[in-house]
Amino acid sequence: MMGTPVRSLYMMLNRNSLSLNTMKLSVYDSNVFKGIAILIMLFHHLFLRPEMYGYDDIFIHGHGLIFSIAKMCKVCVAIFVFVSGYGLTEKYGLLSNIKLKDFYWKRFVKLMLNYWFVWLIFVPVSVLWLGPSFAEVYGSDYLILGRVILDFLGIVNWLGPTVYNYIGAWWFYGCIIGLYLLYPLLLKLMKQNEYYLLALAITIFCLPSCMR
Repeated sequence: MMGTPVRSLYMMLNRNSLSLNTMKLSVYDSNVFKGIAILIMLFHHLFLRPEMYGYDDIFIHGHGLIFSIAKMCKVCVAIFVFVSGYGLTEKYGLLSNIKLKDFYWKRFVKLMLNYWFVWLIFVPVSVLWLGPSFAEVYGSDYLILGRVILDFLGIVNWLGPTVYNYIGAWWFYGCIIGLYLLYPLLLKLMKQNEYYLLALAITIFCLPSCMR
């Protein structure tokens, strides 16, 4: 018998009798996609560094097969962003206006409390006993305190691609914070004309290439 998550995904992909305007993801559907994204993320982190895990890769034309698949599994981030954005739009899309204070308060309180809880335990223990030091991560110049504060706020990677969080895997917090800040604007653009949003997305996508 087909497993429940697999059956749900199969049903979503075979709704040929429904028009595109009536096809919607349920909460259960969203959880299925999140579960798939978690499995993909697990593969990404387990097999991205062969030297750490010591597995025997399969090389095709000089490229490790498992390593290449692990790199592609970074798509899990896009899946999480899509599902989260879809859920927000289902919730706020019908409202005439978002109360910014309530929106930001609800989103950021939970987000940052979880982040600060881990940060305040892990980072001091690492700095004092395990390493690396703040100077090794942020540099030893006079701006080190500012970088520590920005990392505590989850946005230190906004300074550029050469500035890292104390834990590199925490880079996504800067992405989440930025998307939450922009979401009310993006939703407003979508309500006015979806082509405005499409033009903005293309601009943001192409901007890094134009700046090289």
